[in-house]
Amino acid sequence: MATEWAIFCKLGGHVNSKREIIGVYPEFPDIISEPNKILDICFPVGTKPGDFILNKYNKFQVLSYIFKIPKTDERDDLLSYSILIEKKEKAFLYKFVMVELFHILEENNMLSEELLMENQQKIYQGLNTETDIDINGIKIQFSKIFEDFRNKLIKKKPNLKGSFF
Repeated sequence: MATEWAIFCKLGGHVNSKREIIGVYPEFPDIISEPNKILDICFPVGTKPGDFILNKYNKFQVLSYIFKIPKTDERDDLLSYSILIEKKEKAFLYKFVMVELFHILEENNMLSEELLMENQQKIYQGLNTETDIDINGIKIQFSKIFEDFRNKLIKKKPNLKGSFF
């Protein structure tokens, strides 16, 4: 498995709101012992919707995508979806896959805190196994998304023939 953990963080749109961790999958022991450090890495102060942040935490790369959930009565909520992956993994590939996931959810008016929390295990497993998932009748084709971005982003080494001195 490439993804070790997935972490949802939130900054509510109401007055005096603070950044908080609202979901973790699977259970992550460091959340209890270092919540502020995790928040600073996954949801840095001053981030804006659409930002994609790459940080390090222990032996992992932390990729965080910041997005907003519109509110009618208050300011929009800001959320962060972060994954911790092994250092050897290609972070830029996961960046494009995560952006595509949230684009699909937004296009289908399904981008809500509740929906994300209910489906965090599915999203985590889909990212890990590169398999398709279904969220409320919308199919997220992770297999195709990964394949498409691999073909676009990763250059294949040429098959060289002949002899070299």
